[in-house]
Amino acid sequence: MVQAPLLSAPPATTGDRGLSPHPAPEAPAESLPSQPAGLEGLLAQLDPVSRWKFEQELARANQEKIWKIGPRPAWVESLPPSTRRPTDAQMEFLETQTRLEGAASPQYIHYMYRVQNERDVRRFSNLSIPFHPGTKRPIVHTLDIHRSKTVISQRTRRNIRFVAEETMVETPERGRSATHIARSAMLQLGLEGVQVGDRVEVAYTLEITEDTRLMSRSSIALNLDMPLAVQRIRHRVIAPADAPALAMRQIGDARKPRFRNRGAWKEYVWERLDVPPHADAPGTHPSVEISNFASWDEVALLVRPMFHRGEHSPELTALAASIRAEHQEPAAQALAALRHVQGKIAYSAAAMGPWTHEPKPLAMIFQEGFADCKGKVLILLTLLAELGIPAEAVLVNMSGVDADALPSPWVMNHVIVALYIDGREIFVDPTRPNERGDLSHLSGYSFMRGLVLAPGRGLVEIPHRGDESRPHIVGTATYRVGPPGQPTELRWQADSNGSGADDARTIYRDEPVSAMQGRMSVAFGEMHDTRGDVASVKRWDDEPLNTHYTDSQIHLDDIWHVEPDGAAVSVFWPLYLVREIGALPEVMLTTPWCDEHVVTTTLDFEFAAEVIGESFAIKAPGLSLTHDITTTSPSSGATRVSVRDQLRICSYEVEDSDAMLAMIRDAPERIRVKLRIADSIR
Repeated sequence: MVQAPLLSAPPATTGDRGLSPHPAPEAPAESLPSQPAGLEGLLAQLDPVSRWKFEQELARANQEKIWKIGPRPAWVESLPPSTRRPTDAQMEFLETQTRLEGAASPQYIHYMYRVQNERDVRRFSNLSIPFHPGTKRPIVHTLDIHRSKTVISQRTRRNIRFVAEETMVETPERGRSATHIARSAMLQLGLEGVQVGDRVEVAYTLEITEDTRLMSRSSIALNLDMPLAVQRIRHRVIAPADAPALAMRQIGDARKPRFRNRGAWKEYVWERLDVPPHADAPGTHPSVEISNFASWDEVALLVRPMFHRGEHSPELTALAASIRAEHQEPAAQALAALRHVQGKIAYSAAAMGPWTHEPKPLAMIFQEGFADCKGKVLILLTLLAELGIPAEAVLVNMSGVDADALPSPWVMNHVIVALYIDGREIFVDPTRPNERGDLSHLSGYSFMRGLVLAPGRGLVEIPHRGDESRPHIVGTATYRVGPPGQPTELRWQADSNGSGADDARTIYRDEPVSAMQGRMSVAFGEMHDTRGDVASVKRWDDEPLNTHYTDSQIHLDDIWHVEPDGAAVSVFWPLYLVREIGALPEVMLTTPWCDEHVVTTTLDFEFAAEVIGESFAIKAPGLSLTHDITTTSPSSGATRVSVRDQLRICSYEVEDSDAMLAMIRDAPERIRVKLRIADSIR
């Protein structure tokens, strides 16, 4: 992907870098620059050997092998002058030029910001160039401040420095189960004396320095908008005239390029003028994908040898013998192998050089004591081969892969395993340390589709849920409601299944029961605007079923509140389900996922009270929300209100996200049930 300028320092990797060289999306226009983290925390995470290697890499940072200052390449053409009058857009222009030429496909990026206020001064004084030492080398051509008719060059080594960045990143799926350290590198561009009214100009080229197997083919993505207004965006791509035709995919309202034959080169140009800031909704961004892979089979044949190198490991041979002695059935052996790789091999994405795209050798992984997703997949495949269990690597994207995506390994940023037992294809992720369950009760994944690295498969669908028969969360709240001035007793039970159980294990893994009691006291106390006291909490796992159970007894002080008319009112709602609804606008637009929550609330009381609330149902593609209320009298003078709330949301089935969000906008209010005691009754 062509690297667009970032408004704030370091591009965080999205989960494990996997096979993707793509930078993180541009930072929002409102964000302010943050200083990158120091190296001490990063180095402390490494063993002595890895630390020494990493420090040697840093020691070479100021050498031209890592980055340099130099002139613009000869193949780059000057940006044609604009005939339009300047506007108030924050970005005057963004241009990229890419030469698609196999392993040597350099990318030229050139942009200019307008400094319009003091916030811009802070923002545009600190810019960055993300890259991977060992595979790419930045060559800085321009770092200038334009002030009136004066150009102030700041293209000096004093203003450019190499920085290593470490970021805590969560694992890929929604219902995330772990975090790991992601490490990346960047050049930080510091401009001195920037003033309001200045224009800041940056130009650089990213050279490919590592001729890896993946670098032998090219694919790029070109964005035709930005998080901030741009007066002019122009992308130029050239390829050898005798090269195979490029596959292209126009997304959003992107138009076809202008094409010209330029002798030895063929040229494609996309240009947009007066581009407004982009919307947040996915699929609305105009962009172009380009690939010179003819099919997904080509990708599979290129990548598969990385995971089938014929490596042998004494450690894995011994482990396979131990597993075979303890488990007789292939399914049990495969599960034992998976759990070992998930739980016994530390997960950390610390790759540089060619290891950003290929798994490290097994000997290196065991020496360092940790592995990224590629390393964990290599270990699991080797271990399964020792056990005689067929398996294959599967390339995926943690945000899902569009069925129409062009064939390319760069579309993917993570890798998992497909194993084959009793005629079934079972997808497993060896990077999930808190997953439990047998092979029939695994957690769900949000990848949607993946590329099994075997000829003839192409993109295959990956189940979005592990065990479709069980909701993500099943909650039961049983209230013994006291009258005004008296306490109320609550029993809260929660069964978390699949990735919900993974979440629970992540939260409670090292947490004492007392901490959980405190958190629940606050949550239910705030819900009823009173003091809550969790008397007891029990929690336990059913690991074969991949279910985590919680059972709590909660004492609540007076939960009644007097309204202006003198009536006493108490309000009840399914706390965690309401939180889930509140999170939908943020999460459903960014991650393909499917969840189901069922919460049953029972209110038992022995006094006269009006029950306020009504049943309703909301249904739309990808959404189902039902709220059912029934009132009964189990005995003389006693009342029982039973409420069942069920939410099912599958973001990948949603056809119109705006319409769906509008449908549930008032659901958190409608889902509440009130008990009301009129003043005359009190």
